[in-house]
Amino acid sequence: MQESDLERIIQILRSHQLKVTPARLEVLRIILNSKEALSFPMLEKMLPHLDRTTIFRTLSTFLKKSLLHTVPDTEGKLKYAYSNRINTCQEHIHFTCLNCHNTCCLPNSHIPFIQLPDGFQYSYANLLVHGFCDTCSQERAATSASYE
Repeated sequence: MQESDLERIIQILRSHQLKVTPARLEVLRIILNSKEALSFPMLEKMLPHLDRTTIFRTLSTFLKKSLLHTVPDTEGKLKYAYSNRINTCQEHIHFTCLNCHNTCCLPNSHIPFIQLPDGFQYSYANLLVHGFCDTCSQERAATSASYE
């Protein structure tokens, strides 16, 4: 881990009033460096030297402190993504690829206002768009072009 990355991660943990521990540093480093939301099994594979309880407790702590948010995948399982100060308060759309199953945040795409019937109380919204990511779209285009 580069010194500037380490300093940034320590600053993020401290700004959320969290103690800096080796497990928290590693979990947060992986999540920050990922372009996609990560599932618990993915994190377990990336952190084989940490036990599942440590990873689970770290994720739970990060969620309580709004450092992460959860994203359901196509099977309803949770993935975890970093919540920067901007998107912590703003609900945004998530995208999941039907081919590679990667899930990512679309922080510049906001969930539209939904008019609820009288008596209904809004709690939160979660919008998951399904399609093909840029990499899989290019592969599909190349494959279909080779059949022409």
